Amino acid sequence: VIEVRFEKRDGTGVVSFQDDGEGMDEDTTHKAIKGGFTTKQHGTGLGLSICRHLLGAHGGTLTVESVKSEGTQVTVSFPAHR
Repeated sequence: VIEVRFEKRDGTGVVSFQDDGEGMDEDTTHKAIKGGFTTKQHGTGLGLSICRHLLGAHGGTLTVESVKSEGTQVTVSFPAHR
């Protein structure tokens, strides 16, 4: 199950994605956003890294929080324009 939330906080758009999967330990979570790390046989490990870079170039952020055996939450924030 994936839950998606949208909200606006003080001129910032925030989108969060929460799953109820197996989660990641702290070391794996840290590696996942750096780039070049994957647990998949045919993956490149660039997805979160590229998203984080593109968001940063436009004044946004990407964070990942995960708890082993409980799930993962990815939160994207970006300046909200009219």
